[in-house]
Amino acid sequence: MSELTSDKSQHFSKKFFQFRAIYYFNETKELLARHKLLVAFIICLLAPGISNVKAIGIPFFVIINPEITLKLKFINLIALLVFLMMLTTAQGKFIKGGTFRDYLQTFSINPTVHKSIDTIILLLSLNVVWLAILFGGAMIPLIPASNLLLYSYYALYAALIANLITFLLNSLYSRYISMLAITFSLVLIAMISAKQIWQLNLIAFLLTGIISILNFRLIQPHRRKRKRFKNSQQKKFNQLMSGNSLKSTFLLQTATSRANRNTLLLRGGICLLLSFLSYNLFSSQEVDRTGVFVLILVNLEVYILSTFMTFFQKDELNFQLFHRIYPYPLGFKRLIEIITIFGYLLLVTQPLMMFTLIKIPGNTRALMIVLFISLMTIAINRLLYAYSLRFCLFTSLLNMIGNIIMQYILIGATLGN
Repeated sequence: MSELTSDKSQHFSKKFFQFRAIYYFNETKELLARHKLLVAFIICLLAPGISNVKAIGIPFFVIINPEITLKLKFINLIALLVFLMMLTTAQGKFIKGGTFRDYLQTFSINPTVHKSIDTIILLLSLNVVWLAILFGGAMIPLIPASNLLLYSYYALYAALIANLITFLLNSLYSRYISMLAITFSLVLIAMISAKQIWQLNLIAFLLTGIISILNFRLIQPHRRKRKRFKNSQQKKFNQLMSGNSLKSTFLLQTATSRANRNTLLLRGGICLLLSFLSYNLFSSQEVDRTGVFVLILVNLEVYILSTFMTFFQKDELNFQLFHRIYPYPLGFKRLIEIITIFGYLLLVTQPLMMFTLIKIPGNTRALMIVLFISLMTIAINRLLYAYSLRFCLFTSLLNMIGNIIMQYILIGATLGN
């Protein structure tokens, strides 16, 4: 009887994995089809450098390269983690099974089955990243060291990849404490690799490998808790909609931000990192044309934050009945959304603004011009997102490039920089 139950369980797991894999590939194919212009633009942009494709492995190799300084290792590690988190978050719903995953929570399916399938599909979603990992591993023989030391670097590289995968799985399940523990393991790998001692490399390999395995075994996918909508909440909602308070003005934008809180926090965190990078470029005396780099980074923040308008537009389409029942003009709603995104931009650019006001007051006018034109960029992006969700990423990218050129010309003509 137990053997029959085991066979049924294995058959279910196999069919369940096939369904999840088909769902992931279909959703990914549909996403690429919706944004085919953006994909074609990126391919054309990267095509001239196809001969240097091996360079995509450098970010992984740099972390264990003993000839690189710790500062560059940590900067590279942060950039790599942010990129991989963005890649995983963008495919998060596809990897976890979408809305059908919530329905499956009503069945008594072993969480280990969910975790195993999530892990396999997560590994499949890192298709191009695996190519970069292979190229990074192929660079290890370039390290001037003995054979024994090289073998220890191979082991350290394997521990690095294992910890990165565990980090992404924790990111998928929003396990932030576990992500912090894995980050310490990655920092330890970067620090130990600089010592060029094979015994330390093997100790770090064993220690971080054990941490990664234990973390993987302990992590479990969490069930989403559903909150009941009470009558008292409904009365408060009706009073709020009938009033003219500031809360009622930003009610829809607040609701969308809360519903997609993790996505908003990720975009805000990335933009905050870009602001600190802009701050470093502004304060650097070694990098030429820092103003151009800062201009590009600020506009990149505008582009990243503007992608959150996708959720505003989807909610607008999904809740058309709401807009008919309640007196909420559509044009006013979009204006509030533009103000909301601009408010997020002002929030994430605080480090750069404070440094400019205190240390380089002469560049304050240039920064104000950039932020003012960024408001226009956000407004144009909102119109582009309302016009087409299929081409919005591509059209807003072209809008960003055009505004960078316009800002560069305007600042040069106004301030003579």
